[in-house]
Amino acid sequence: MWQVADWRRQRKEYAEQRAYLDELTTLSDQLGLPELRARALAELARCLRSTGEVPAAVDTALTAHKLAKDNALAPYVMANVLLAVVSALAEADRLPEAGRHTDELLSLVEGRSDPLWAEALWTAANVRLRQGEPAVAAELLGEAVRGFDGRDNATLWTRLRISAARLNLQTTPPDTEAAHRRVEEVQACFPLTGTPAIEQELLFLRAHLAMDTGHPAEARALLDELDRLDPLLPYQDRIQVDVLRNRLLLLEGARDEAVAGLRGLAEQAQDNGNMALAAEIWRLLAESLAQDPPRPTRA
Repeated sequence: MWQVADWRRQRKEYAEQRAYLDELTTLSDQLGLPELRARALAELARCLRSTGEVPAAVDTALTAHKLAKDNALAPYVMANVLLAVVSALAEADRLPEAGRHTDELLSLVEGRSDPLWAEALWTAANVRLRQGEPAVAAELLGEAVRGFDGRDNATLWTRLRISAARLNLQTTPPDTEAAHRRVEEVQACFPLTGTPAIEQELLFLRAHLAMDTGHPAEARALLDELDRLDPLLPYQDRIQVDVLRNRLLLLEGARDEAVAGLRGLAEQAQDNGNMALAAEIWRLLAESLAQDPPRPTRA
């Protein structure tokens, strides 16, 4: 059952994954197995976060953390739980708590070089970036990229590089050359390491890169290609795709439509408890309005 749930996760079939995780949680209760319950709850929290249900993800992750702590579960179990805790708290914009748990997570994986270590550094990098420490984030993610060879998990190897490229595009100014090198690296290995989900992540990344390098027509074509595929991106990335579409509308002069679209996305994210994502979109909307103020009407 655990393997089937993980297979569903890799295929981004979140509803099916959630059903198996619910069964595992119930079974662990019946058998009195706190480790199984903590692991199932942690995975459930990550699943909930991927579908945009952030408040539920936070509650579930914190329940798993308390269970792991109360039962003094093994460090690798606690580290897996903390991956869920940190990512959920960060998405909820509870950054002080996320930062404290990040320190705990990094101490638990120190000395490792396996997928758990790589995911921990990746997760920590996302938190540090949101805390306004892009240099620390780049250092953490760079360490994961250099230190994880991918033999244990080729998908993770690829996604680390996609994440590194996305981080390059989030710096001020965007480091488009570094992002382009990462894209080329991923594309070269795609026949061996690619999955349908990674294909969609890569299309979004390439569209973002095209936008930031002054090629809006290419960005539009890549987003259109992404539209023709069955959606496999997690909730947060799907919202970011729509944000990019509205940025294109701004460039094309459809200001009112773009502003309305961005406002709707920010409100949707806020209503779902994705407070960090909502704040990012509100910031982008404010910057867009400041750069292109409405023209005064004549009396």
